[in-house]
Amino acid sequence: MINKLLRNWHMRSKYVDDTTAFEIIPRNSISILDLVVREIHDYCIEHKMKLNPKKCKEMYINFMTNSVTSLRPICVGYKEVERVGTYKLLGVIISDDLKWNAHVEYVIAKAAKRLYALRLLKRAGVMPKDILKVYLCNVRSVLEYAAQVWQDIPAYLSDAIESIQRRALRIIFPNSSYQQALDLTNLSTLANRRILLCKKLMADMRDESHPISFLAPKVTTRTIPYQLRSGSTTAPKTMKRTKRANDFFTFRFA
Repeated sequence: MINKLLRNWHMRSKYVDDTTAFEIIPRNSISILDLVVREIHDYCIEHKMKLNPKKCKEMYINFMTNSVTSLRPICVGYKEVERVGTYKLLGVIISDDLKWNAHVEYVIAKAAKRLYALRLLKRAGVMPKDILKVYLCNVRSVLEYAAQVWQDIPAYLSDAIESIQRRALRIIFPNSSYQQALDLTNLSTLANRRILLCKKLMADMRDESHPISFLAPKVTTRTIPYQLRSGSTTAPKTMKRTKRANDFFTFRFA
């Protein structure tokens, strides 16, 4: 419904849903997101609805050294929307530098608190297989939430997440090393599991009935007029070739 409000702004790259609005501002251009928000606010007033400016946040992402983009304050009614550096969207913390440090720190802190329950169960004499089930349901699920979004993280962040599983298995199997505990429980490292989750999502996205199938890279076959070293005259061609695009899971795990 809100998307209909943008019909007058179709020349610019903007996307709006029920919770989030963002705009891609061309170089040396003026942001018109404040006008879009004003349209949404007027629409809500007309239909007896109310926006809460305290729950609205603005995040500005810019990597240009010398930015000349003009940003006007975004207001809901007469209250200006707060500009933030990090924001939690559907349980995932997004930073204005597009790094995942803040999200990983949040996930580690949340999962570490739940390790205390494993210690209590261990002291109570609960069987290791039952404690393991508690870990898989209450701890590992936190560490893997929306992993397909933030899977491409540096090694030191991946190791920090892996340390939570190390601590959990050390509690459950205190006399075994980490690798021995993995073999005993038939578990894999969290890094490998994130890769499998991404591959599974990509396999599901190949089905056109999938809600986000349009994000899957389109791989076509191009004909080459000369003989390749492999002896083939065809080669796969994807939508993107840049490193930034290949880092995105939809291209890396296609």
